Amino acid sequence: MSVRTPIRPVVTPEDVAELVTAAVEPETEIADPPLYAKPASLLILLLLSPSTPKEPSKR
Repeated sequence: MSVRTPIRPVVTPEDVAELVTAAVEPETEIADPPLYAKPASLLILLLLSPSTPKEPSKR
């Protein structure tokens, strides 16, 4: 039978102070909200894609 001993993580008072300030501050002050940006790869794919085929004229 194994004996388990509880292990407490070592946390410095500075770490606790940082966590408390992060928990108190609103989210917008911590990080800006993500902004939507269209991927440039889709534009390049559209520009490089072949044009639609035309039907041959009947003579």
